[in-house]
Amino acid sequence: MRYVIRINIILIFNAYMASNLDTLLEYLFPTLKEKIVLDINIGDIVLGGKFKNKRIVVKTIGVDELGQPVINGKSLLKMRIEKDLPDEKKSKATRDSEEK
Repeated sequence: MRYVIRINIILIFNAYMASNLDTLLEYLFPTLKEKIVLDINIGDIVLGGKFKNKRIVVKTIGVDELGQPVINGKSLLKMRIEKDLPDEKKSKATRDSEEK
C-alpha cells in the first residue's frame, strides 16, 4: 500500500513537472542577460596576430552568428585594445608617435 501511494505521487509530480517544465527551468536557471560595453571606435588601433603585436585599424564592428563581438570579421577575443594597455605593452609605433 505504501509503495503504491508513493508511485502515484511520483507519477502525478512528473506529470505536473512536464506541463510546467519551461516555468521550472526559468526559475532554476534564469536567463543571463549580459551587455558588453567597450570603448572602441572606427579608426582605433587593436593588436592582433599570433603574438598580439600586429597593429590592426578597426574598420567594422559587429556581432557574429554566435553573438560574439567581432572586429573586421575576426573575434574580438583574439585581439588586444591598444589604448587600454599599459605603456610598456603598446606597440613600438604607438610609443614613438606618443613621444612626439
